[in-house]
Amino acid sequence: MGAPLYDISLYYDGNEIKDNAKDDFRRIANYVCDFYHQMFFGYKPPGTGRICIHLGMEEVYKRPLYTGAICTIGWPIDEEEYLSLKRQDQMFYILRLVHEVCLELCSMLGWERPAFDNAYNRVVDNKLIFSLRYPSKLSRDRQASVSVIIDKTVDSSSLKLEIVKDGRKEEVILFTKRNWFSYDTVYEFAKNTRWIDKSTFSLSSESRGKLISYSIEERIVKGDTRFLDEDF
Repeated sequence: MGAPLYDISLYYDGNEIKDNAKDDFRRIANYVCDFYHQMFFGYKPPGTGRICIHLGMEEVYKRPLYTGAICTIGWPIDEEEYLSLKRQDQMFYILRLVHEVCLELCSMLGWERPAFDNAYNRVVDNKLIFSLRYPSKLSRDRQASVSVIIDKTVDSSSLKLEIVKDGRKEEVILFTKRNWFSYDTVYEFAKNTRWIDKSTFSLSSESRGKLISYSIEERIVKGDTRFLDEDF
């Protein structure tokens, strides 16, 4: 299958909407694209590592252009409509736009449309509230189970554990940090988990050299949960 689909990115090439790292449009676009992308649950369009959508450049990129594994296409945006909307409606506007582009790419390139429709429906069904749960893991003595949960807002990213033991359920927040969207370290932590012993559950990020664990018996989080911007 090769490398995964790393992200879907929007680039605004017009003048009516402010678009930089500090402006709402950029953060909304990144949040929506990240959420939509995560709802593919691993689906990868053939030969595609990134999807780049240039808003306002439909005349330049009428057909998808590939540079290596990067697929680029242009698409129109109605700036007046977008700017007239409230923030939540702006998020849905971006979602519909991204999905419309992806369906066009499905038609042009033969991608599997159900993967995109399912992702879109999951985001809509969740009302754009980002919460991603990973399969639970049983402890070595089979007396406890832990599910890793990622919760995101436009600005923040939280990594949580849901612990079930002796019929009781407990939720523990390991850390909350800045949201780095598709390139967020939380995904690496959530995928690299294991029980160290019968009561200690660990999560690791090899790229950042961090190991975080939670002791059910001691009810404490261990490890460095401080994150700088460069830690994603």
